[in-house]
Amino acid sequence: SAEQINFDPPKVQLTLQALLFQFGVGILVPLFAATPTILNGTNVAPARVLSEYGISQIWGGAGILDRILNRFPTFTRDILLALRNPFRKRGRLILSLVTLTFAGAVFMAIVNLRDSLDQALSEMFEFWRYDAWIIVDDQIPIERLVNEAKSVPGVENAEAWGFTVARYVRPDDTESDNLYLLAPPAGTPLLDPPVIAGRRLHPGDTDAIIVSPGMLANEPTLHLGSPMNLKIEGLEKTYTIVGVINMLGNSSIGYFTIMDYSAYARHVHEPNRANAVILTLSAESTVEQQAITSAVEKRFDSADIEVVSNFLISEEREEIDAAFAVVVTLLMVMTILLATVGGLGLMGTMSLNVLERVREIGVMRAFGASSRIISRIVIIEGLLIGLMSWILAIGLSLPISIVLARAIGEAFMDYPMAATTSLAGIFAWALIVFVISILASLFPALRAARLTVTQVLAYE
Repeated sequence: SAEQINFDPPKVQLTLQALLFQFGVGILVPLFAATPTILNGTNVAPARVLSEYGISQIWGGAGILDRILNRFPTFTRDILLALRNPFRKRGRLILSLVTLTFAGAVFMAIVNLRDSLDQALSEMFEFWRYDAWIIVDDQIPIERLVNEAKSVPGVENAEAWGFTVARYVRPDDTESDNLYLLAPPAGTPLLDPPVIAGRRLHPGDTDAIIVSPGMLANEPTLHLGSPMNLKIEGLEKTYTIVGVINMLGNSSIGYFTIMDYSAYARHVHEPNRANAVILTLSAESTVEQQAITSAVEKRFDSADIEVVSNFLISEEREEIDAAFAVVVTLLMVMTILLATVGGLGLMGTMSLNVLERVREIGVMRAFGASSRIISRIVIIEGLLIGLMSWILAIGLSLPISIVLARAIGEAFMDYPMAATTSLAGIFAWALIVFVISILASLFPALRAARLTVTQVLAYE
């Protein structure tokens, strides 16, 4: 994971502190989990214990549930019994639902987060209406730069821009983090930034500038309409913030800022010259685009134009997707662990239910219930618990999705990302919880089916 986001991971080693922490968790968690049951058991009077046989507790809402189930005359008696059984031990039912519901909610929230990231990145990358960007080491006459690029087969269009790394000079003369300054001609069809506040750049804007919301969040003295003193190549000039665009950036990687090319050329005293060329290519695949971009670099080299760097929009999107995929994968691992714990918990619940209903199973056996019917009752009961957890998880996933989207958005882009709801995640978890419920109920169902009348009548 560290390699995917370009840093060297620290050495992983087992420490005494980690061992002691795990030991403490292993001792304390079971005690905390068992305490309510122990206290409840020790408070039961002997006379009550001696007078109870099996499950004698009657849920107050059983009558309501029975009336609801009686409205479905097509249900057989074994199905009605399976639908009623989970509610006989409400505390155990709640414990089973908690883990499965939380696992499902986190799973759906992660799928929603992935869709939110895709949507946010798609919106951001939609304003890049070109395929490649090449930066050269000096200010080159615009006509020469464009003509050399267009002479390469595969280049459909080329446009010269200004590009540099600038800094915001604060009122106390301190400087901000890096600002990646783009200077396209105002109104260019190759750039369509999503303006979320203010306006776009207009031709002739000599002192206007557009910034990202992350920049405003990091610099509280700046706001829409405020002056902003920029230092570009050692020269300072004050501009006015006329718009805010939705663009990726933070204090670590820097912020994008946009001004009109004419204002940039006037600031650096380089009229009709540029140090970046923007290309639209005829190829669609990344490999073909790389080949065309390499050909442009060779053309520039032969024309004594030194290329400093280049990148493809498709490659940039793939790198950002890979970085976000690391976060999503780590969260998904947590979901797998939660789902595993939830499945084991459901299996424990179903096993205890079967153990407590041994005499009931014997009575059903005595009245002719087959092994198939006994197994079906247990499996349907498990599926009903899974279905309830799925419904609850859908509701719980919504606030979790909002929290995750806001946290990831502020961490990577310095603004709260909008949360989305994915139907694919809802139905995917429905399939997963169906499988978990079947597997968790299968062993208890087989155990119940193997019980004979003789065994259950001798059970104490």
